[in-house]
Amino acid sequence: MHIEINNGGLAAAASINDFQDYLTDFISRSEDILSSFKTVQNTTYNLNGGVGSLREAVENIGQRITEERERINHAKETLKKTVEFTINTVNTDKHVAEIVNQNKEEFYKTNPWLKPPVPEEEKSWGERAWNSFKEGMKELGENIKEGFIAVRDTLKKGWDKLVEFYEEHKKIIQTVLIVVGAIAAIVAVVSGGGLLVLAPLLTAIGFSAPVAAAISGVVAVTAIVSTVASSTLNVVDVWFEIDNTLFNRIQTALNITAGISNALVSIGALYNSFHPGAIDQVKEQLANQPVDKISATQPDFMVNDKVPDAKFNDSVDIIKDPIKNDEFYVKGNYSDDFVDYWNNLEDYTTMPSNNNSVQWIDAGDVEGVYLHGNEVRDPSVFYKTRPAADYTKYASNGLNNNPLEVTKIIKDGKEFYLFAGEGRHRLIAAKEIGVKVPVIIRDIVIKK
Repeated sequence: MHIEINNGGLAAAASINDFQDYLTDFISRSEDILSSFKTVQNTTYNLNGGVGSLREAVENIGQRITEERERINHAKETLKKTVEFTINTVNTDKHVAEIVNQNKEEFYKTNPWLKPPVPEEEKSWGERAWNSFKEGMKELGENIKEGFIAVRDTLKKGWDKLVEFYEEHKKIIQTVLIVVGAIAAIVAVVSGGGLLVLAPLLTAIGFSAPVAAAISGVVAVTAIVSTVASSTLNVVDVWFEIDNTLFNRIQTALNITAGISNALVSIGALYNSFHPGAIDQVKEQLANQPVDKISATQPDFMVNDKVPDAKFNDSVDIIKDPIKNDEFYVKGNYSDDFVDYWNNLEDYTTMPSNNNSVQWIDAGDVEGVYLHGNEVRDPSVFYKTRPAADYTKYASNGLNNNPLEVTKIIKDGKEFYLFAGEGRHRLIAAKEIGVKVPVIIRDIVIKK
């Protein structure tokens, strides 16, 4: 127990001292009254003629004197006890203060609530800095909190305004979104590759170039048509809120068709973005599809044709195709035999090859590699997707064991090969540096 009289208990000390002063004053006044009663009593006894009829009054005064004396005695006893209490309390408080001062730190650890606050001027620089930092952080936290609240309120007001605006202009906004979405979908089809947007992916999966182009065209056209149709019905539904079962079914079917077809277009466009030049390669494959076997009525294709030989570059000789305008062939090691085969197809028999294993042959033994006129006039057109050096490096590495498809022709004990129409760049690069290439023989043609 701790009674604070010496150390901060001024109010308690003042109250006790006031009580003692009041008690002392009470005793003094009571003694004055008692003295007055005694004076009256003595004066009455000394009256001439004796007490007479005042005896009863004198007796009452005597009784009152006795009562006052008892009150004074009680008051003195109370005063004595309060003084003793005050002295004991002060002594106890002093004793406690001495113990606290002797074991202050230990005492405050046990009774932290008793530790008085340290005045600011008595604190160390570190404590003042730390307290200042805490106060600053507290103030900063309050400011941030207020800022967040303000931002939240502002965003809420903005959102409410936006919702209100949307409700007021719902039909116009929905119409704009539908139209913009339709335009974006159509632009995605066109910019992603047009009718061939899915062709590179399909050819990578294993479809031939013509089949891939056909499938891609169907999907692209479906995407555009279904997008336009579904957008039209959606706009009509927004403005007129049509509740017709047939209309709603057609609308749903068109929306689903547009969603699926546009998703496929997006997949194709994404694939094309990771494979630059893939669409050009498909176009090249389509342009170089093997020509159907030429009928006997076709013009003769002779080496001594009036069309002069030419060069594609320093290492590749070419000859003009007399049948196709502005088309050329790359000469190989068996150009004369190839011409004979081309002019006398009826003298040859075709049979399937039963050997699908990869074989390595001289690139110069492959005939029938096409070049277009614009590629001959400007080889940079031929190499627009990749530089020639890339194909040369590819060919020097054996085409990375990626085989070409060819037809084997056997004529008068000679064997050469007919290009199947895919891989012109690789094959011409291999011809330029004179290396072998991996091939798979699909058919065998033998002169009768």
